[in-house]
Amino acid sequence: MYLLKVRMDRNPEKFHDKVNRLMDEVMNLRGPVLNATSADWVPEADLYETAEEIVLLVNLSGVRKEEIEVTFFENYLRVAGFRKLYGGDVPARYHRLEMGHGNFERIFRVPAWVDGDRIEAAFSEGLLTVRMKKGPMPLPRFIEVDH
Repeated sequence: MYLLKVRMDRNPEKFHDKVNRLMDEVMNLRGPVLNATSADWVPEADLYETAEEIVLLVNLSGVRKEEIEVTFFENYLRVAGFRKLYGGDVPARYHRLEMGHGNFERIFRVPAWVDGDRIEAAFSEGLLTVRMKKGPMPLPRFIEVDH
């Protein structure tokens, strides 16, 4: 038989928030639940929209600029690359290993039409910023059917 000591928080609203946060972490709902790629880790990202552009921010702390690849195809933006394991050159016994390392890949569906020729990416202080200027929605193209 196991006995568990449970201490309830006096503020039930705060307790509810803690449980939700814990469930998010356990279920990994903040990132992809199933990852179809061979990625070793999933960097955090924010995607937001202004009147003129779509902006993607990706936390790539410790990744070298040369290891980052950004591609755009049919309103999907792919960010991929590699982050090495620091201290991995010397044999070590890790006591905590929380920082992801190895290959990564994130694919984002861009929520508005953007001009593929007006996409800019900048990398500074471990943060990748991709700015995508909005473009006009493509007009339908009517195709005449031959006899």
